[in-house]
Amino acid sequence: MFKPPDATGTPASAGAIALGPGLLRLIALCHRARRPLLLVGPPGLGKSESFEQVGQQLGIQVKVVDLSLCEPSDLVGLPQKQNGRTKFAPPAWLPDSGEGILVFEELNRAEKFILANGVKKSSEWAPRASGF
Repeated sequence: MFKPPDATGTPASAGAIALGPGLLRLIALCHRARRPLLLVGPPGLGKSESFEQVGQQLGIQVKVVDLSLCEPSDLVGLPQKQNGRTKFAPPAWLPDSGEGILVFEELNRAEKFILANGVKKSSEWAPRASGF
């Protein structure tokens, strides 16, 4: 969990990590381990920018999705008929090859059904593109 540091530069609570090299290393570690990371903090601190910095350092793509602006079809995809069955095509914004980091923003402002779709679909997408 990310918490902004206080005036002395000390993280706000135990287990918190301040912005900086330590957070960038943690993001890179989570990417390599294919594990999610939740950063919590007020707007404008650089949470998304930290993911983008790591993406640049690792030479991989970073896709930031604002869940508060999403419709269900943005995450589930549009239906397509395949072999007499309906399948949902992955969203066009999701790369179909290469490594990357997928960042969901504004979880606190997103509708619950969007959150559920985001979590479910992101786990389905992982095998499709090796890092997304």
